[in-house]
Amino acid sequence: GGGLGGGGGGALPPLPRVQLVESGKDSLSGGCGVVVISYDLAVRRAAELRAAGFGVAIADESHALKEPESQRSKALLPLLGGICAGVRRLVLVSGTPSPSRPAEIFTQAKLLRPGIFGRRQDFERRYAAAHQGRFGWDAKGASHVKELHAVLMHALMVRRTKAEVQSQLPPKVREVLLIDAPEAARAWARVEAERAAGPAKEHSAEMTLAYMETGRAKAAAVADHVARLLAAPGRRKLLLFGHHKAVLDLWGEL
Repeated sequence: GGGLGGGGGGALPPLPRVQLVESGKDSLSGGCGVVVISYDLAVRRAAELRAAGFGVAIADESHALKEPESQRSKALLPLLGGICAGVRRLVLVSGTPSPSRPAEIFTQAKLLRPGIFGRRQDFERRYAAAHQGRFGWDAKGASHVKELHAVLMHALMVRRTKAEVQSQLPPKVREVLLIDAPEAARAWARVEAERAAGPAKEHSAEMTLAYMETGRAKAAAVADHVARLLAAPGRRKLLLFGHHKAVLDLWGEL
């Protein structure tokens, strides 16, 4: 069997103290081993993070750093990639490292291996079909994408698809909750009446409005249910999704 432990079978070292920074007032002192902080707060407190001297940095949703001229990147790239900042190990995590085009990869790649692609302009010429256009430098294209993919997979990236990790995830549980919302029942009756008009009406403006009315009618009852969940012992956070903006606005007011 396998397990974690020292070479001599000793006890595991104590876990480091984890500090979640949720506001500009939260302290970064006290010898905390792990700090969890948002990008926006990290920008405001970059000097304190640098002074803390963390040896390992993990940047989640690292494509947020793809634009080198953004205020966020100017503040954090030196912190993540600078030897003077003390960061010896860096991990970038993203499901979409280049949301739109290959040029968005360069800044992240440079953080991990500064010299792998040379200058930005050289990278963009090779992989972003960059050229001098009518309105200036245009690096919005894509070229040699198979080569770029091969370099990334060989030298920079560990990619895991959903199919590869599905067995490691807990099973998805779907549950339908019945709530007391008479207005929703009346709104749904209108939806059914629209459906009865035929398939052509399924995506009509009338159907969209009827679905929205159904959501608005359930909003208060859903908010009450969520409030009970949050008030339950051991519950702290909950993700709530909605489709119509009107429904989300109502939840914000309740």
